[in-house]
Amino acid sequence: LVLPIDERTGESVATGRLIVKFRDDLQVRAPRTPAPIPASLNGSDLGAVEQILLQSGSTVQQWINRTPDQLRDLTRRAEEYSGRPQPDLSSIVYVDAPEKVIEQVAQSLNQLDATDWVSFERRIVTTQQGCDPQNPVVCNAPNPGCAPPASSARSSTAMAAPPAARSW
Repeated sequence: LVLPIDERTGESVATGRLIVKFRDDLQVRAPRTPAPIPASLNGSDLGAVEQILLQSGSTVQQWINRTPDQLRDLTRRAEEYSGRPQPDLSSIVYVDAPEKVIEQVAQSLNQLDATDWVSFERRIVTTQQGCDPQNPVVCNAPNPGCAPPASSARSSTAMAAPPAARSW
């Protein structure tokens, strides 16, 4: 489990949030808004989880922003469609951890028997090119907001038309 880094810049692309999946049998639940600790519907012991969250100043909240009924319906439909049991979607939570301890919190939670997996939420890193003064690549025409590209052999070459659609 390693903090995600942008290979181009060397900067972290972590948002400060972890996504944690708890074991289905524990029936872990978190509210849809940040809270200090999660709960277990069947009374399973979450003491180790609570200790990590409280000591680090982290909060927990439900990952999928839907009601319990909506999540049950989604799971039921997925099971009917696939013919296989589905994971307990309500047991996937966000953990918001302070930046200085996020790696430690991730490692600690990942080592618990209560968790199936832990992942760092990543910032979206755009790779779109063009229309950016810092990026000399030709703009995506015909965007009227784009200035004409600087003249070069590359920009003066006409683009080939896409291949004709096949009829089957």
